[in-house]
Amino acid sequence: MPLIRHLYLSPGHNYFGHHGQAAGTHEIEERDALELVAGRGIRDDRFFDFKPDYKGQVTLFDQALVEAIRQHAGNPSLPSSAFRRNVIL
Repeated sequence: MPLIRHLYLSPGHNYFGHHGQAAGTHEIEERDALELVAGRGIRDDRFFDFKPDYKGQVTLFDQALVEAIRQHAGNPSLPSSAFRRNVIL
Protein backbone atom coordinates (compact mmCIF):
# COMPACT_ATOMS: atom_id res chain seq x y z
CA MET A 1 0.00 0.00 0.00
CA PRO A 2 1.58 3.34 -1.02
CA LEU A 3 2.16 5.94 1.67
CA ILE A 4 1.08 9.55 1.22
CA ARG A 5 4.29 11.59 1.47
CA HIS A 6 3.09 15.08 0.54
CA LEU A 7 -0.23 16.86 -0.03
CA TYR A 8 -0.28 20.03 -2.12
CA LEU A 9 -2.71 22.54 -3.56
CA SER A 10 -2.39 25.82 -5.39
CA PRO A 11 -5.02 28.55 -5.22
CA GLY A 12 -4.34 29.79 -8.75
CA HIS A 13 -2.97 28.88 -12.16
CA ASN A 14 0.59 29.73 -13.11
CA TYR A 15 0.47 28.65 -16.76
CA PHE A 16 -2.89 27.13 -17.65
CA GLY A 17 -5.06 29.55 -19.59
CA HIS A 18 -2.50 32.37 -19.81
CA HIS A 19 -2.40 32.19 -23.65
CA GLY A 20 1.05 33.69 -24.26
CA GLN A 21 1.02 35.97 -21.24
CA ALA A 22 3.44 35.81 -18.33
CA ALA A 23 3.09 32.95 -15.87
CA GLY A 24 1.24 33.56 -12.63
CA THR A 25 2.96 33.68 -9.27
CA HIS A 26 0.73 31.33 -7.28
CA GLU A 27 2.77 29.27 -4.83
CA ILE A 28 2.03 25.63 -4.26
CA GLU A 29 1.08 25.04 -0.62
CA GLU A 30 1.89 21.89 1.31
CA ARG A 31 -0.91 20.83 3.64
CA ASP A 32 -1.32 18.24 6.37
CA ALA A 33 -4.78 17.41 4.97
CA LEU A 34 -6.90 18.20 1.92
CA GLU A 35 -10.68 18.39 1.74
CA LEU A 36 -11.86 16.38 -1.27
CA VAL A 37 -15.36 17.14 -2.56
CA ALA A 38 -16.87 14.55 -4.90
CA GLY A 39 -17.31 15.86 -8.44
CA ARG A 40 -15.73 19.22 -7.54
CA GLY A 41 -12.10 18.61 -6.53
CA ILE A 42 -9.95 19.86 -3.66
CA ARG A 43 -11.39 22.78 -1.73
CA ASP A 44 -9.24 25.93 -2.20
CA ASP A 45 -7.33 24.43 -5.17
CA ARG A 46 -7.19 26.08 -8.60
CA PHE A 47 -9.25 23.28 -10.20
CA PHE A 48 -12.02 23.25 -7.59
CA ASP A 49 -15.32 23.64 -9.52
CA PHE A 50 -13.32 24.22 -12.72
CA LYS A 51 -15.81 22.17 -14.78
CA PRO A 52 -18.45 19.63 -13.76
CA ASP A 53 -16.75 16.27 -13.12
CA TYR A 54 -13.41 17.57 -14.47
CA LYS A 55 -10.95 14.66 -14.70
CA GLY A 56 -8.01 16.69 -13.31
CA GLN A 57 -9.56 17.44 -9.94
CA VAL A 58 -6.95 15.45 -7.99
CA THR A 59 -3.56 14.45 -9.41
CA LEU A 60 -1.21 11.78 -8.07
CA PHE A 61 2.56 11.39 -8.54
CA ASP A 62 4.88 8.65 -7.30
CA GLN A 63 7.88 9.58 -5.13
CA ALA A 64 9.95 7.02 -7.07
CA LEU A 65 9.37 9.08 -10.21
CA VAL A 66 10.38 12.25 -8.36
CA GLU A 67 13.64 10.51 -7.39
CA ALA A 68 14.25 9.28 -10.96
CA ILE A 69 13.75 12.78 -12.38
CA ARG A 70 16.06 14.28 -9.74
CA GLN A 71 18.75 11.78 -10.71
CA HIS A 72 18.22 12.24 -14.46
CA ALA A 73 18.34 16.04 -14.11
CA GLY A 74 21.32 15.97 -11.76
CA ASN A 75 19.28 18.01 -9.31
CA PRO A 76 18.93 16.07 -6.04
CA SER A 77 17.33 19.05 -4.28
CA LEU A 78 14.46 19.47 -6.77
CA PRO A 79 11.37 19.71 -4.53
CA SER A 80 8.51 17.32 -5.16
CA SER A 81 6.25 20.38 -5.25
CA ALA A 82 7.90 21.39 -8.56
CA PHE A 83 5.61 18.96 -10.38
CA ARG A 84 2.49 20.74 -9.11
CA ARG A 85 0.68 17.46 -8.37
CA ASN A 86 -1.68 17.20 -5.39
CA VAL A 87 -0.62 13.90 -3.84
CA ILE A 88 2.90 12.48 -3.79
CA LEU A 89 2.84 8.76 -2.92
